[in-house]
Amino acid sequence: MHLSILTLDKTIFSGTAKKFHFRDENGELEILPHHQTMLAIITPCTIRWQPADGEPASPELQRGGQAAYTVQRGVVDVKDNTVTVLIA
Repeated sequence: MHLSILTLDKTIFSGTAKKFHFRDENGELEILPHHQTMLAIITPCTIRWQPADGEPASPELQRGGQAAYTVQRGVVDVKDNTVTVLIA
């Protein structure tokens, strides 16, 4: 699936990912390829994703085979095998 993680002034990650984890008001969620369409509000958490084989993530984001980024709030939009994360 294609994953884009964006802030107002930069792109944190844009590429192919095997999975994506975040927290909303109901708890921890995992998004896998071909997930159903959804829109969710991120609550304070550390979002995590596993880049596809050979897909680079910047070294400062890497933690044990996954990439991670701390978020206070944001929105996740999942549609047509594309995940877009907008971080406030």
